Amino acid sequence: MCKKMNLVVCDYDDKLVNSNADGFIFNSKEFSCYPSKTMTSTELINLFPRKSKKKYFLNIDSIIEEDEIDTLKKYLQTFFPLFDYIIYSDYAVLLLTTQMFGDSAKDKLIYDSKTLVCSSKEASMIDTKTFISSELSYDEVENILANSSDGKIAINVCGFHRIMYSKRPLLSLYNDFSKESILSRNQMYDLKEEIRSEKYKIIETEKGTFIYTPYAFYFKKPLSDIKRKVFMLRISNPIIDQKSLSEYGDLRLLEELIDLYKDYFEGREVNIDNSLIDFKEGFLTEKLYLLKGARSDE
Repeated sequence: MCKKMNLVVCDYDDKLVNSNADGFIFNSKEFSCYPSKTMTSTELINLFPRKSKKKYFLNIDSIIEEDEIDTLKKYLQTFFPLFDYIIYSDYAVLLLTTQMFGDSAKDKLIYDSKTLVCSSKEASMIDTKTFISSELSYDEVENILANSSDGKIAINVCGFHRIMYSKRPLLSLYNDFSKESILSRNQMYDLKEEIRSEKYKIIETEKGTFIYTPYAFYFKKPLSDIKRKVFMLRISNPIIDQKSLSEYGDLRLLEELIDLYKDYFEGREVNIDNSLIDFKEGFLTEKLYLLKGARSDE
């Protein structure tokens, strides 16, 4: 059984190796839905032997197709023993790892469905550590923590929240429709509806198309009993586009965020003072109507 820890992690960047992050997430090119830098099997193998004492997480959060099962088995055979934790969203990963490495393999797995896990009952049904949805209010997060096992919960605390994922290449299809090569793959664009002012983030990769909130949501208000209940806080790097980072200077913003969320485990409020990126508490400040049932004002 892995011992109880409180970790602040972010996606790997070699410029952050000396930061206060407790660990790094390495995103699989073959099996992740990460919209920015990913690493091939060869690149991942070259991480070992480790040059850092930080925790290593492997992200394989894509949906596994039936014809990928045998490839996934070989992939897990190689990488499961090397990494401290595996982030997954397809139950094929859970099934295969327990078949291959025994029931204790669950200690190394972290479920990440992006929008599911909206209650303590849902969290309790998952046999591994789990992220909770980023579409919850503070009150709902507090309720989940109060009714969950110690060290079970992981939280995405800062980032552009992914609100849609499609395997269809929507930007390429628009190019086909317009008969012009206007939009490029692997480049972040602003997406604006005609009657709204907000600019959502959209990017197409070889995995499909991803749409994100127009602002970077962040946890600000301290959470009760966070040190006992929460295993990990994740800061999502690609929410901060590389242009903004270069203007701000050498990933310094991410380093500051890491320090702020280290203090967050100590019950301190997070205050971000940055004019380049629009940070908001977003879903956290009020309960979604989808989760309310009947509205009280109707």
